[in-house]
Amino acid sequence: MEIIRVLKLFTIFQLMLFAFFVLFNKTGRMQSRLMLGLFLFSSSICYTFNLKGMTFPGFQFIRTLSWGFSFLLGPALYFYVRSIVNPSFILKTKHLLHGICFVLVTAVFPFTFDVLGEGTWVVSLGLIKYIHLAVYSVFAIRMLKRHRETVKNVFSTLQKKELSWLNHLIAGFLVVYGLFFLHYLNHVDTAFP
Repeated sequence: MEIIRVLKLFTIFQLMLFAFFVLFNKTGRMQSRLMLGLFLFSSSICYTFNLKGMTFPGFQFIRTLSWGFSFLLGPALYFYVRSIVNPSFILKTKHLLHGICFVLVTAVFPFTFDVLGEGTWVVSLGLIKYIHLAVYSVFAIRMLKRHRETVKNVFSTLQKKELSWLNHLIAGFLVVYGLFFLHYLNHVDTAFP
């Protein structure tokens, strides 16, 4: 079991390092780098505080904050795809509305966790979290598919490779969170071993 913990810590380190590299690298559009960096950073935070047996003892409050960060993953992925397929896209104040779930969960969840108990939160908020991720992922895939159809014969091979990488990112994201969803189902109901 110790090797699993080492691999998890290595994954967290890689996510943080890649987020740092993306945010402070001067190449590429700032909008894209910001969204990809937010996506990677949020992934590492979610992963860090959900490590069983590796959280801060007595600081359940800190662990519960990771649930809020899981509500940044979908919007960050969606806006990253949007900034890639539309080079003129600019983040505006109205886009902050996509972070309402993050703010609500971060503000409410840590204070009600002990009152309602872990079981209630895992069932209700967990399902909402995965639906939230699925909806944003579908929007990102649809946007990418529409863009691909629109520019099929216009852009160069380089643009197609960039979109291919983006397809792999979204597919990998969906596979990982699909596995997390199966783990969630097992946690909620043992009928899903």
